[in-house]
Amino acid sequence: MGVKKTIKCKLVGLTKRKLELLNREYDNFQHYLKAGEDKVYSATKQQGKRTYRKIDPKKEYLFIRKDLVDIRKTDNKFAEVWARIPICGVRGGIKVALAHQPSFEEWEICGSKLVRKNGEFYLHVTVKKKGEVTGG
Repeated sequence: MGVKKTIKCKLVGLTKRKLELLNREYDNFQHYLKAGEDKVYSATKQQGKRTYRKIDPKKEYLFIRKDLVDIRKTDNKFAEVWARIPICGVRGGIKVALAHQPSFEEWEICGSKLVRKNGEFYLHVTVKKKGEVTGG
């Protein structure tokens, strides 16, 4: 048995280029889901096909498979936690700083969703921890 939760992290300090790339990938994925035309990172497209049937079609996310999510703690002064997000046409994806400083080390990442809200991006990371659940 284990515990699962979603940690919501705001992407901060995005350069103009990173914001452009994220908007392009996000818009292309939404267009792909509605029209089936392809200009999206292949693994993102694959994950979207699997999970889109299960979600509310009014909610728009960009799914990132768990094997492609790379979240690391660094000694950087700007942000302690950084994530790598795969983008079509950009080898290795882009690295973005996360405002929320959760401790991901003791959790296993199950997957994530990139969410755009009011022009800002958030990474919703689903994590799980194995162990006994204590209840009261």
